[in-house]
Amino acid sequence: MKILLFIALVSIVSAQFDDFDIDDYKDVVNSRNFTGKVVLVTGSSSGIGEGIVKLFSILGANVVVTGRKDTEVQKVAKEVEELSPKKLKPLQLVGDLTKSEVITTLIANTIKTFGKLDVLVNNAGIYPVTDIHQKDLLQAWDQVFNIDLRAVVELIHESVPHLEKTNGTIIEISSIAGIQPVATSLAYCPAKAGLDMLTRVLALELGPKGIRVNTLNPGVTNVAKVDSDKTIEDIIPLHRVGQPLDIAKGVAFLASSDASFITGANLVVDGGLVYNLGALFVGANFDDFDVDDYKQVTKFRNFTGKVVVVTGSSEGIGRSIIALFSILGAHVVVTGRNETVVKAVAKEMQHLSPYHLKPLEFVMNFAESEHIQELVVNTTDTFGKIDVL
Repeated sequence: MKILLFIALVSIVSAQFDDFDIDDYKDVVNSRNFTGKVVLVTGSSSGIGEGIVKLFSILGANVVVTGRKDTEVQKVAKEVEELSPKKLKPLQLVGDLTKSEVITTLIANTIKTFGKLDVLVNNAGIYPVTDIHQKDLLQAWDQVFNIDLRAVVELIHESVPHLEKTNGTIIEISSIAGIQPVATSLAYCPAKAGLDMLTRVLALELGPKGIRVNTLNPGVTNVAKVDSDKTIEDIIPLHRVGQPLDIAKGVAFLASSDASFITGANLVVDGGLVYNLGALFVGANFDDFDVDDYKQVTKFRNFTGKVVVVTGSSEGIGRSIIALFSILGAHVVVTGRNETVVKAVAKEMQHLSPYHLKPLEFVMNFAESEHIQELVVNTTDTFGKIDVL
């Protein structure tokens, strides 16, 4: 393998390459001219989306303004028309993108009005504070994923046939929260991380069709006329928070011919924040454990008295995990879909246990909420606690 890589590198070094013509270099001057292009920006009636749609309008594009509130959509649409060099009237659409019929109407109206689609910017999203303890967690989780990820997939699905005709581009507005975890963003961080991966997968799939797909990850961005948090500004290397225009310029670059050889990329626009979060800990004092605590490490593989729940433990990796915990002395819970297999594995685990502890058996479907609740209740009823999940 190393020899093949070496040969490939030598071939590249010794090869003759034909660069683009000098006229292509000169075209860079006009690379931000979007005259004749059709740009659809979701969630463009406020905040970052508003900044993006305004810049594209200034750069000559026909734009589509979308949002949930009619008054806000109309207000931005009026401003966008005034900003347009040719006073182009934008298409307006008010609706909830978690509803399939709204997405279908949005794409259909765009094509009906302008005849094509060149740029799709998936900006719409929500950012509720979520943590594992809140009672309505799953409702909040579904809300975030429905708008921040599922709606994006559906929009792309509906748009691809039209983007193929224009060699168009898709730009996802993600977040540095998709790169760096945030404790109060249990739903938002995974959704944005999923969006980042969606970009990479689609770049592979749609590249041969002439469609580029990229992600822009904003950092802390002012979306209202308020004073920014000075503490945040202090740890951003460029010592200011972002503005919608900062994000919009990044989007315009990714949509432009300057980015014609860029796909599957993440463009982080955060003033360097994501790489400087360690600054929060500068000057902090940390006390290490005593040396006696280090000596206890030799005993840490004794799980006697511990209760361990391993989902999907009737086969494969889960079975191996639960076998080891049984050998190490733990009470274990064997779960799976097939009752016969669960019973057979439970019998094996009891034999492996140094104390011949009888496992709890639970046959379940993890797609059913009531099964999950029963698993937790039955475990605590049987053993009085859960130590490891």
